Amino acid sequence: MIKEKLILLFLLITAICNSQIDSTWTYKKDKIKIPFELLNNLIIIDVKINNSDLKMILDTGSENNVIFSFTNDVELETKNLEKKFINGFGTNEPIAAYLVKNNTLSSYEFVDKKFDFLVIDATNLSFLNKIGKEINGIVGLSFFKNHLIEINYSKKEINIHSSRAILSKRKIKKYNKEKIKLRFNKPYIEIASNLKNNNFNLNLLMDTGLSDGLWLFNPDSTIIPEKNIKDLLGIGLSGEINGKRARVKELKIGTHQFNEILVSFPNLNNVSGLIMQNRNGSVGGEILKRFNWFIDYQNETVYMKPNIYFKDPFNYNMSGIEIQQNGKEVFKKELRNNSIKTDTNNFNTIVYDNSYYIYNYVLVPVFEISFIREKSSGEKAGLKVGDKIISINNIYSDKLTLQIISDLFHSKEGKKIKIKLEREGKLIEKQFLLEKII
Repeated sequence: MIKEKLILLFLLITAICNSQIDSTWTYKKDKIKIPFELLNNLIIIDVKINNSDLKMILDTGSENNVIFSFTNDVELETKNLEKKFINGFGTNEPIAAYLVKNNTLSSYEFVDKKFDFLVIDATNLSFLNKIGKEINGIVGLSFFKNHLIEINYSKKEINIHSSRAILSKRKIKKYNKEKIKLRFNKPYIEIASNLKNNNFNLNLLMDTGLSDGLWLFNPDSTIIPEKNIKDLLGIGLSGEINGKRARVKELKIGTHQFNEILVSFPNLNNVSGLIMQNRNGSVGGEILKRFNWFIDYQNETVYMKPNIYFKDPFNYNMSGIEIQQNGKEVFKKELRNNSIKTDTNNFNTIVYDNSYYIYNYVLVPVFEISFIREKSSGEKAGLKVGDKIISINNIYSDKLTLQIISDLFHSKEGKKIKIKLEREGKLIEKQFLLEKII
């Protein structure tokens, strides 16, 4: 009888601990919903810091909150700034940063009145150029450490839960439960893989701030598959990150298996500051987005369920060219049909009617080629760094975005790409087929 009472008491205490409501929770409902934008596999959320509107990447791979681009009206407490040094992709040397304490961050109904962040000089880092949207910084550990966080990639929304009571509901039975390990306030997960017919258990950082699916840090070059390509992998705090891309035969997360997924091997001099004992690399957005997640830092546990992206192919940029956005310019369209009407509420458009032609002046983004991979279909077609894009597959620059361009270049092997471009003041047309090398 005493034993039964003790078991009952233990179960009651466990239930209370698992569903305990956060004492700092002030919102009247038991969860807060925050919609997000998924760009290049990155989670972008709208926030206010000290009442200034900013766009931030939600990053499980960052211990710190970081600001590298401000709006003009942001208010900061600049007294007693504390200087720190942080490591980041693209550099061997620590980067100087200044700690700004006790700010107020809000996003919809979520409020953090003790939001600390680091300010860094990231002159070389422009997300506007790379993903077509100005990003001001990174929200890291502080967002995840006190609450159960649900990331629903299917609906593109985040739910912050006041308690863990939802984990006892029926819907959670459809999720796989996996243990994570917090090291230096970052979540690590073990994943099984097969690379060059060898089985490995990989200890990987769960990194929502990484666009690619899998990065492996390995000083042993013999582990890299023979079939690989040299490529620009991304942009870090101090510049470009170069390396090789290949494919992993198998990758297993919990009970879910992927075959022939892409893997990147960054050059060691770009990531040496991030390599630590027992860390094999990072698992990023291209894989993480294929699941919906509950992330519980306090209990070092995640719950995962495949979603609508699970069976998407693992494609890469088969054109071999990288395009960046470089500001805007006025573009003149000549329209022969005088009956065409334009939206007079669009302040980016001016129409002049001379009875014969209508000239439509539109403020459009400028897209330029910033990188060309060796031996790629883009290089074979004669494209050059600095070429300005006028249209791709008859989609002109006023209708293009970097996401649309990326989707085209990742679409399918053999797809025809027709590009109109400007080079040294001359209009040129090029075309090529997307080529799958790996």
